[in-house]
Amino acid sequence: KEKIYKNLENDFSLLLATESLNPDISKTYQVNGDMTVCMHANAGDLSQDADVTMKTSGLLKGSQSLLDVNMTIESGAEKVGTTGKLRADADAGISEIQLEGITPEGQWQDAATAVVGGISGLDSVFDMAVTGNSDMTAVLDEFISVSEDDYTIDTYDQLVASYEVAKRVFGDQAFEKNGNTYTANFDSTSFASAEELSSALVDMGITGNITIKKDSNGKVSGADMNIKMYLDDPLAMFELVMTQSSRADGGSINMSLNGGGMELKIQSQATRKNTNQTFVWG
Repeated sequence: KEKIYKNLENDFSLLLATESLNPDISKTYQVNGDMTVCMHANAGDLSQDADVTMKTSGLLKGSQSLLDVNMTIESGAEKVGTTGKLRADADAGISEIQLEGITPEGQWQDAATAVVGGISGLDSVFDMAVTGNSDMTAVLDEFISVSEDDYTIDTYDQLVASYEVAKRVFGDQAFEKNGNTYTANFDSTSFASAEELSSALVDMGITGNITIKKDSNGKVSGADMNIKMYLDDPLAMFELVMTQSSRADGGSINMSLNGGGMELKIQSQATRKNTNQTFVWG
């Protein structure tokens, strides 16, 4: 793996440079955010109709944040307002919440489970919306790597092929420069040369782009990602659309999912600024 990754920083220098937009881990920030979750589901045993609005305010340091939460939940004719606290640790993959009248008193509960009902596959999206941090090294590693439990005699060749696909989709060679703006466009054909990856995309359409902007000093000032995944089969409706925008003073995530009897929309935006307040993650 070290041999395959030896040129990672050179091959993906643009993408990895966007990590400079993450908060300085030595500083404490005052953060404010708004999130809406609209979910309408009728699939198998799951039947849920809820609109959630959430306002957050608190402190962030390093990968950890502790926020006050003001939440409103509407389901059918019922409307409930509640308050509580939300704590998240992006590095540890934790987002937990306490809500008056909803979670057991004094106990922390997984935030994605409490807000979106623990629907499989939404945990990571919700956690990303909550924490807002971008770890591109981890993203690349997840895209390229193979679980040790799945190692075979062909694994090394698979990793080499996956690395080449990653370079074509996310690497520096994929970006076109226009002034201080760099744009990489990709679609299903971008993945075609790696059989192990393309086989999973035979019936799946995918389009998207990544845009990275630099200032006059060559420092990354913003990054945007747009991606759409869909099934071409009209009888098996599935569509996922996600946009993510990152700036030094905050960012936003918008996601919509339609398929399998479920419609879901998550919209999240947050701002942050330096503060001298003392931070304690409890």
